[in-house]
Amino acid sequence: MKRNIILFNDSFPPVIDGVANVVLNYAKTLGEMGWNCTVVAPDAPGTPRGEEVRVLRYKSLPLPGRYPFRIGLPAVDLKLKKKLDKIEADIIHVHCPFSSGWLGVDLARDRKIPVVGTFHSQYAYDFKNAVQFDFLVKISLSAVVRFYNKMDYVWVPNDFAGKALMSYGYNGKYLCMPNGSDFINEDDLADLRQKGSQFLNAKQDEFILMFVGRLVKEKNLLLLCETMNELVKKGTKCRLVFFGEGYYASDLKEYTKKHKLDRYIDFMGPLYDRKKLKCAISRANLFVFPSLYDIAALALLEAASLSVPLMLMTGNSIADKIEHGVNGFLCPNNPHDWASMVTILMNDKELLASVGIKGRKDLVKSWSTIVKEVESFYEDYIQQWKGRKKTISNT
Repeated sequence: MKRNIILFNDSFPPVIDGVANVVLNYAKTLGEMGWNCTVVAPDAPGTPRGEEVRVLRYKSLPLPGRYPFRIGLPAVDLKLKKKLDKIEADIIHVHCPFSSGWLGVDLARDRKIPVVGTFHSQYAYDFKNAVQFDFLVKISLSAVVRFYNKMDYVWVPNDFAGKALMSYGYNGKYLCMPNGSDFINEDDLADLRQKGSQFLNAKQDEFILMFVGRLVKEKNLLLLCETMNELVKKGTKCRLVFFGEGYYASDLKEYTKKHKLDRYIDFMGPLYDRKKLKCAISRANLFVFPSLYDIAALALLEAASLSVPLMLMTGNSIADKIEHGVNGFLCPNNPHDWASMVTILMNDKELLASVGIKGRKDLVKSWSTIVKEVESFYEDYIQQWKGRKKTISNT
């Protein structure tokens, strides 16, 4: 018997971020496993639009200062309820505590079916940048906690995320359900790298540092530009490539221009073509990620899947899984230290190769493996709720 699930999130292609990619991979993989999946998300202009899965969109407006994100307006979308009423569901899974999340909670309660909520982001960072006043941050975080207290089951991608949620005031149970990667396969890495070189117009011996993700201040990306400035001053020749978009892009480009780094730093914009992105990432010699904001960045798993070594900030959310110099590299929050580490690694290709291979082995599971485990929990939850209904009906 086919199961039915509705996934809710405030971002979905053409708006791309880590959570949108998680939801897309859940929907695609569950669909391949025989589930009827529907994603509900705010509408947004542009392409691609996640056409490979069924999507129900509702009205939205641009979120000021947070391009390309949207504010969902389900209450003013008069046709939304009728559309939702036509979609069957055995379970609801919400992926954010805002408009789409509350929509999912209300639907689950109306239908008396279980709702799972995954905590994906460090909202404290977002709220502090948005409102600046501590009392407003506390009120906003209290609303997040209130949302997750409404869940029947709370999931987090790792224990780092669980501790973050607990620090906001949540004191319930949670389950760690990690993310996966869709870049795990038997493709010839040498062929991928060759195609990546062509796409990036990179010379065979050119050393490439790469970042993939949203270009936002919270991710500490200025440090990468400062690192390049340190390297160029020392005469070290390498190249930094950014893939992504976001409100902070203009600041990074301004720094690059001011310090005459245009020859060494490329801003490639968002890359929606997954095959091209796979080739581009595979060509990187080092995947650099200075963020302490991200809880479970998919880009790290994608790079590790392709045996590209990771260089992370000490204290990163997956730092507890990194053994420095064995399956990744950790560096303190200082551009001088990052530049020194890059210089050392540029002269030790054997170490880079061995760390990349070990990182792939230690850090990554495929989405198909992860979602099989997800499905098992969904089935348990559905059966538990059927048991509750029977108990209620017999009393």
